[in-house]
Amino acid sequence: RAVPALLALARSEEKADAYEAVRALMALGPAARSAAPDLIRLMRTAESLRYLVPSALEATAPEAKVAVPLLLELLRDPDKDLASAATRGLGVFGAKARAAVPVLLERLLAEDDDRCGGYADALGRIGGDAGVIVPVLVGALRRAAERGGEEEDVFNDSMQRA
Repeated sequence: RAVPALLALARSEEKADAYEAVRALMALGPAARSAAPDLIRLMRTAESLRYLVPSALEATAPEAKVAVPLLLELLRDPDKDLASAATRGLGVFGAKARAAVPVLLERLLAEDDDRCGGYADALGRIGGDAGVIVPVLVGALRRAAERGGEEEDVFNDSMQRA
């Protein structure tokens, strides 16, 4: 009974209340598994919760089969900030999120901003074909260095993990 009440509070206009409601869902852990689709919707509608929701998904829906398809849908969203938030959640699931690798590579090739570090980090955590991933990471690292980005450590760590 707590899950519906917490979800209602998470949709509150009051940011502090919404934040605390999502934290309470996290504390419930897998008992709040049914909240996963609503949490994804919150990522779309409540910008203040975007970066908390991936952690909430990890706590409430630790099975990749529930969370990864929802996060992958957000990764494909044209809203780059939303996609960036989803990336963090995908990285948490590691190899179980391999379906996201093509989209992460595509985003890493197409974008040239500070979000690239997050895409690189997720690729390193997820892994995959190093022969494909590492050259893309090297290219992204070069572009980051050219624009004065500070993601060098993230790219190097990702290449070592990939």
